[in-house]
Parts: sequence; C-alpha cells; structure tokens
Amino acid sequence: VLQALGDLRLSGRYANISLCSDDGGVVEGHRVVLAAACPYFDAMFLREFEEEGKQSIDIQEVPTQTLKLVTEFVYSGKAVLTEELVETALHAADMYACADLEEKAKSYILQNFFWASDSEDFVCLPCDMLISLITDKRLTLNRESIYEAVIRWVGHDTQNRQQFLPDLLEKVGLHLLNEGYIMTNLDSEPLILRSNRALALLAQVKKRLWDHKKDACMEDVMVILGGSGYEDDPMKLHVVMTMDWYNPVSRRWGILAKLPPSMYDTCLMADAIDSDIYVVSAAEEPVKFCVAWRYNVVNNAWMTLPPMTQYRQAYFKVVALNGQVYVLGNDRVLSHQQPCEKYNPNYNVWTTVDPPPKTLKKFSVAVCNNRLFAMGFSAASDEVEILSLDPKTDTWQEEYTPSFKPRRKSFHTICVRNLIYFIGMSGSKVDAYDPEKHEWVKVAPLNGDHWMGAMTVLNGKIFICGGRSRQRYLTENVECYYPESDKWRVAAEMP
Repeated sequence: VLQALGDLRLSGRYANISLCSDDGGVVEGHRVVLAAACPYFDAMFLREFEEEGKQSIDIQEVPTQTLKLVTEFVYSGKAVLTEELVETALHAADMYACADLEEKAKSYILQNFFWASDSEDFVCLPCDMLISLITDKRLTLNRESIYEAVIRWVGHDTQNRQQFLPDLLEKVGLHLLNEGYIMTNLDSEPLILRSNRALALLAQVKKRLWDHKKDACMEDVMVILGGSGYEDDPMKLHVVMTMDWYNPVSRRWGILAKLPPSMYDTCLMADAIDSDIYVVSAAEEPVKFCVAWRYNVVNNAWMTLPPMTQYRQAYFKVVALNGQVYVLGNDRVLSHQQPCEKYNPNYNVWTTVDPPPKTLKKFSVAVCNNRLFAMGFSAASDEVEILSLDPKTDTWQEEYTPSFKPRRKSFHTICVRNLIYFIGMSGSKVDAYDPEKHEWVKVAPLNGDHWMGAMTVLNGKIFICGGRSRQRYLTENVECYYPESDKWRVAAEMP
C-alpha cells in the first residue's frame, strides 16, 4: 500500500495538499497520509491551525530538500540522510512530531558527530535538541570534541546563548576531559571567562583533578587488551572482550573493563599516557573501519577520538612519545610513501608526520632515549635496518647499524635501560641493540615460546605474555626479564 501511495504522490494523482517551503519549493502530498504519520499535520488538518481547508500551506524554516526527505519518509519509511541534510531533517522531524524520522536522524548525527557538529546547520539547532544529543549514551566521541561543539554552538549567537553555557558544560562532563587539554584550552576560553558560573564549574573540575592526583596511590599494573582464550572446551577458542590487569607486587589478576562491542574480532594496538590508555581498532570485514579510542582509568570511561588522517587496516604500530600518540605503518610495512600521524591530547587533534626516508617490512617500533626507533628489513636485504624519529622536529634519520641477521624476520621490540630488545615472535632467542654505542648485545633466551604474544615494560622489567607454543597451543605463562641479572623467570600464569 505504501508503495502504491508513494507512486501516486510522485505522479501527482489525487494529491490534495501542496507544502510550500520558504525557499520557493513545492512538495505535493495527500492529507490523509500526512495526518496519519505526523501529529503536526493531523492537528493542522483538524482546524487547530488557520491553514485548515487550504490547498497549499506555507512551511517555514524548512528547506525544500528537507521537506522532500520528510515527505518521502512518511510515504516509504525510508530516508537517505546526508551530512548536508541531517540537522535540518532532525529539526523538521522534531517540529512535525515525526518520531521515527527524528530517531533515524539523531542516530546518524550521533554516529557522525565529529563531522556533523562542524556544519552550519548544527549551530542553528535549538538548545534542547543540542542537550539531547550530547547527553545521549550512544555518543562515544571524546569529551574534548563534544566540548568544542558546545563552544561553537554558543559562540554562534553569544548574546542569546551565553546564559546556557554553564548548564551545557555540566552536560559535557568536564571531569572527563584530558587534564592537559583543560589547562591549554579552558583556562583561556573567553566564553568561560565571561561566566561566573562556568568559572566556578571549571574550578571544581580542576580541584577534582588535583584530589585525584593526591589520592593516586595505585601501584603500576600490566594491562592486557582482548586476545583469545579457552573457555569450557580446551579445543575451542573464544574472543576475549575484556581488559585484564596484573599486579606483579601482589601477583593478582583482575578485570579492568569491558572492551566496546565494535572492537570484537579486530586488530588492536595500544599504548598509555598517565592514566589514559589509547587504542586503535581496525578491521576490513564485515565493514572497513579504523577508530581511535581513549580509555580513562580514573573515570572508567571509553571515548572515541576524532577521525584519524589515514586509514590503516591491520598490523600498524601505536606508541606514546613525548605526551603524544604516534601511529605508524600498515599491514606490517612502514612505507616511505605513507605518512605517519600523531594525536595531541592537549589540543585534541591528529596531525600528519612525514613518512620515513625508506620502506621497512616486518617492522617494529620502540621508544628509547626519548626517540622513536623503527626496525625492519628493506626489500633487498635480510639484515636489520633501523630508523629513528626526533619528536621535537618529527624528522627521520637512518641509524648506523652493525650487520645483524636475526634467525627469524618477525620480532617485537621494546626498550629497557637504554637498550632495545629484539624478541622473536616465534622461538626463544632474544637480542638487544645499544643505540648510543651502535652495538649488539647478547641476551639470555626465553624459557618458552610466545608466538604472537604481547609485551610491556613495568618497574624496569620486561613482561611477555600470551601467544602460542611451537605446537600452536596457547602459552599459559607470563615471563619476566630482569636486566640486572640477565635472567628470564616465570612471573605468573595467564588468567
């Protein structure tokens, strides 16, 4: 029936009402269909408005394209939303009490909030609709970007909207903002400086941050994100959707948080800055995506970061350096043709970093002596080649490296006490490189295999966990390396 009614509308047959937008467009329709779908039109046609009995009605503040979209949704239950139309569609759906379309438009904006909030139509939304968006639990975008959207909205009409700023800031949740971002941006924001209530709110948030610092007596722990594990059937693996922590002092395991559902069966790369864990999640199937997240340990909150400058499908590297998060490479290759990028938490922005001077395959990265080192192989060589990046200038240089041919070309790298350790992704062999002396150092081998395992540095020691044995069984042991004695010991069993 809906299909037939839609065909009648498009052909103009039996149409008995013309909706005229204020930009000169006209949309034809049938009173009974519009009334059945929208209480606004129902009331209009039942003499609650002066338009009753007219063959045409003037529709204010709704462009023709949006009016067509609303009418199409009424007849078909479908709407093709775009960045250009979605805010006006939301406003129109709210105005006409078209609940289904309003929910569809709202969901679109929430999923694309970073882009939608930068549009001209966004700053024209009424305050109650803005509050509805920024308080919706489905909005996972980081609070810095939401704060910036609120500031743009208030700044569009300061004279009439300044009064709403304190309430909007409370809805944003300033305590979830990065501390460096607060000091860099909020302390000097003119809209906040002109509002005593907003200043008082900012003072409370800064005091809360300071109190957290004073009370931060937690010991450092190792955090493991996701992975695979056995459940009831030792022959069947399941995807682990939690972040687990291990305290080497108390030798206790615990669950830190659940991973967002969209991280299921994706490639995860992560690093940490203070109490924030930065994770980049990517996949090619069933839908291509690459999303950066931040998990705040203090507030137990996951938030998505602004979109990255480059799409990366899998096996890239994420590393924290100089208070920023660097993302490099793609599909195990650090290419001289693909730029790297970095995220600055203080300014909530991604910026591109020049690509390296040469391509490295099967590469790995490590931070040592406040420089980023990338290690891998060129196409014509099976010897390790090393590049380094200076974070002050984001410039690359090739490092002089004595000849070294590892037994296997796949390895992890990590830095402890100014040495970069090369730990094979299979086998137990370990080597170390001294970037200051430009020499290789012998290191004791692992006690077992950790093929495709993960590692981190904690309290001056290397912890390597998970992975598989040579027989492809999951490795249960967590091994710890003590640099002072050059020994590996089993520190724990996986949870």
